[in-house]
Amino acid sequence: MSKTNPEMAPEQGDAEALLELREVTRSYGALEVLRDVSLSVAPGHCIALTGSNGSGKSTLLRLAAGRERPTSGTVLFDGAPIDGDARAVRAAVATVMDVDAFYPDLTVREHLMLVALAHGLGGSAPDAVDRVLSEHHLTGHADLLPSALSSGLRQQMLLSAAFVRPHRLLVVDEPEQRLDAAARQELSELLVRHKARGVSILMASHHEQLVEAVADLVLELEDGRTTHPGGASVAMRTPSDALSSTCFDGTEEVLRFLRAVRSDYRAERRKRSAFVAYLVVLFGGVWGVPGLLTVARLGRPSGLDHSMPLLQALPLWLPALLSLASLLLVRSAVWRGPAVVDSATVSWLLPHPIARAQFLLPRVASAATIGSLLGVLSGGVLGFLLADVSGAGWLAVTVAGAWAGLGTGLASTGLSVLVVRHEGGRARQQRVMFRAGWCAVALLCLLSAVALIQGLPAWVGTTVLWLSPWGWASQPLTAAVSGTAPGWPLAMLLWACSVAVTVLLGVRAVPDIPGESLRLRAALADRMGASLFSLDLRQMRSAMRVRQDRVSRPAVRLEPPRARWLVVPWRDALSLLRAPGRLGWGCAWSALSTTAFAFASARHGSTAALSCCASVWFLYLAAAQLVEPARLDSDDLRRGNLLPYRSGTLALWHAVVPGALLTVTSGLGLLVCAAGGWWSLALPATLAAIPASVGTALVGAYRGPVPFHLLVGTDTAMGNTAPIQTAVWYLRGLLALMSLTTPVMTTTADRAVGPQDAVLLLTVGAAALWWARHTARKLQG
Repeated sequence: MSKTNPEMAPEQGDAEALLELREVTRSYGALEVLRDVSLSVAPGHCIALTGSNGSGKSTLLRLAAGRERPTSGTVLFDGAPIDGDARAVRAAVATVMDVDAFYPDLTVREHLMLVALAHGLGGSAPDAVDRVLSEHHLTGHADLLPSALSSGLRQQMLLSAAFVRPHRLLVVDEPEQRLDAAARQELSELLVRHKARGVSILMASHHEQLVEAVADLVLELEDGRTTHPGGASVAMRTPSDALSSTCFDGTEEVLRFLRAVRSDYRAERRKRSAFVAYLVVLFGGVWGVPGLLTVARLGRPSGLDHSMPLLQALPLWLPALLSLASLLLVRSAVWRGPAVVDSATVSWLLPHPIARAQFLLPRVASAATIGSLLGVLSGGVLGFLLADVSGAGWLAVTVAGAWAGLGTGLASTGLSVLVVRHEGGRARQQRVMFRAGWCAVALLCLLSAVALIQGLPAWVGTTVLWLSPWGWASQPLTAAVSGTAPGWPLAMLLWACSVAVTVLLGVRAVPDIPGESLRLRAALADRMGASLFSLDLRQMRSAMRVRQDRVSRPAVRLEPPRARWLVVPWRDALSLLRAPGRLGWGCAWSALSTTAFAFASARHGSTAALSCCASVWFLYLAAAQLVEPARLDSDDLRRGNLLPYRSGTLALWHAVVPGALLTVTSGLGLLVCAAGGWWSLALPATLAAIPASVGTALVGAYRGPVPFHLLVGTDTAMGNTAPIQTAVWYLRGLLALMSLTTPVMTTTADRAVGPQDAVLLLTVGAAALWWARHTARKLQG
């Protein structure tokens, strides 16, 4: 049979094939990477995939190894649908997939010992490791760390990890890369010997000599399709010495080995963790506790009582706050996950037949502990402040707040595990549930705003308190503050039961978290860590977006304009329409800004001032969401070179769409206030503050990386100035907006906005836009 002109596979495939792909298609969004590919590999044979870069070879290999699921079609291993997370599959399938992640403290030999022990070699593991070290010319480098190896030797190390373990199927992606000519020749001889022992091989390669020496059949891919109709199979023969790949549980041996060889590293990590905890306690005691006591002292003489709107609306805004916190925590699991393992563990442990639960459960427990501690702290602080405002006993209110925070942290961890566990098969249902959750939170926030402004009947708050678990969590705190929740013991019991059930379901789902999810989150964690180390927050946000599926053909289209001056607004509008989340958040923050200022215009004193501050802050957040197209330009300045504008002028053009959208949303908010009887002659001040908010948001969009001298700081008697300098540098746009516009907004809150107020706000806006233009030009250099 010719290698380059294979025979057609039978319609049902080879009954004796070890690996079989039947009409497999793989798409990422609208991008179709593979289409109707079929092949089958018998024991003792090799199929080589060839084709140009981007033709779908690596994707096909990931499907064959069970690391991804096909969009349509079937992948069979040993006659059954392949599941890359099944221990039997992990025991039988060895892969070399261009992974370059290693444990920083383990030597080459120790990495290979880890793999050998995971596959049950036990006492014979040292001999097996010595054999592959010799075969791949790594004996002299066995006691070095992988970081000390050249790229070619690291590739030899990855190949050694595949050959040191028993396997029935070998899936390799360009195994010849970074190898010299002699090493490629030895690799081809080694693969031929493996075929003779009954191993099935599926490999992708660009090296003609390697393909000619090893492959029984060559399958060429072009744009995700085979270059011949139908599928490809190889003839069946009886293997002479098939490698055994019995599924052996080497988890305990691996754990003992890791504890022994990583003891120093783990001790060092514990010291660093203890030091971080010490700093948190120190700064919390130095700044946190005195700050709370100061707030308490300021609140006591204010004369606030149970008739104030904040306390009357407590049954509404407290469940809204708890549900929003839970939704944000669970939503973060989409990119962060409750059980994040490092890339080295993903590459060197999870592909092997070990019990994943013993590696994942401690990480989930750590996430739950941190979440519950943060919940207790946040809930306790909230309870303490409410006790001071209401005059209730601080101990009972603080404990009730801590109880609500504890349950929220634990329940969010359990829900996060369930989201990650079922994100592949139930992605559509999860999207529906998240949308329903956002709608519920928005409704609670709306009811809270109405209750704060003009009040609502008591039965509305009672209904909300019994309608959801977060209402149950709120009842002890509500009862301690205002005594308006007489059934709080029953609600407390219901909340405890719901949290316990959620945590139990999460713990049971941990062993079934897909390996694909763990690999993706490990890669994201690496990018996030690098971004955090360099304090590049924009890069952190970009790393989060990697989680989303690739989409090649956006559904939203906007007819291009003919007028030159509309080009940048058209591009910005199209960018926001294709990111509806940003557009929605921008509108939501704008509505909150108008609501906060309407509330301020109906109040006096400190309450009005705080509401004005909140209004300005919300307006900045709305503008920050809508200037995202400018951030895209600042991420890569080459994008702006496509347009006939200098960087400063382009920054001003980026202000057009956000300014127009904020004007429309704020205008609609004013109409709602007028129709609802909340109109005040001070409300038009929000329109005059829009240019300032857009200008300062653009300053943040064009800030670029943190200057090195700010990261270094200056040593003073009070300590190094780097943290304060860096924080001010990041927040300079918001700080300038708050300091310049809040006083004007506060003075106009209790009277009609005058021409001088409007002129002052517009002057601040003009200065902010000039600042944005200057910042963009400075970034361009």
